[in-house]
Amino acid sequence: DASALSGSVSNFPVMVHVDNSSKFSSFWSHVTDTTNGYDIVFTDRDGTVLDYHFEKFNYAGSDLVAWVEMPQLDASRTDYLYMYYGRASAPNQLDENGTYDSDGSFVDVQHLEESPNDGVAGHINSVSSSYAGTPQNFQDGGGGTTDATGRIDGADDFAGDDDYVNTTYNAALDPDSITWSAWVQFADLSGSNYGGVLSRNNGNDAYNIMLVESTDRVRFYVKKAAASTCGGGWSCVEYGTSVNTSDWYLLTLTHNGGSRRCSETFF
Repeated sequence: DASALSGSVSNFPVMVHVDNSSKFSSFWSHVTDTTNGYDIVFTDRDGTVLDYHFEKFNYAGSDLVAWVEMPQLDASRTDYLYMYYGRASAPNQLDENGTYDSDGSFVDVQHLEESPNDGVAGHINSVSSSYAGTPQNFQDGGGGTTDATGRIDGADDFAGDDDYVNTTYNAALDPDSITWSAWVQFADLSGSNYGGVLSRNNGNDAYNIMLVESTDRVRFYVKKAAASTCGGGWSCVEYGTSVNTSDWYLLTLTHNGGSRRCSETFF
């Protein structure tokens, strides 16, 4: 859908969702590998096999969520990808790391579809074997869990006390230009605290996406910015629309070293 773009991007992963609606009934009746979906493959218009992986493949429930790396997406035209399926002898062509590695733009992609215990680095980074997420304090009786249902597939349910997922710091997570995105559904808007969504702090360089409970709004903090608008060296933007507890929000913070752009989209 070219109308969803404001410019052109290359080597960008696109989500493909095939559910149990009637328009996909022929697809599910012709899938031959009902365990792994290895007979499913995605190509460009010229037949080039694209890098892709499955976040979810549930044949019994007729539910497929795939991420496919598109070589080019252009706001001025409609781009196509093709899905082939039904060949029983097809080899496994899934490539999770390859879906995100063509130009090195992606460093850490966490789908949170796994359900690791506290202290176990079990939230897998789809980009590489580095920077796996380690949950902490979910099993302390506060009500949190790493086995929740998310906007797309799995999710973590943070109890709001001391639950968090930690990723080991590495310089690759501290570029001059960075984009953060997260799907979030807020459970409680009472109180006057600052609820952290994403946070990366390395001394004077830091980024935060937080919920300001006193205003029910999301605030984006950057400590790399030249001007301090929030005190303590922080520059911040508070999104103007209040959130609620029923919608899912896609929160995005982009910082290019000098300017920043933030967005909040609800679904």
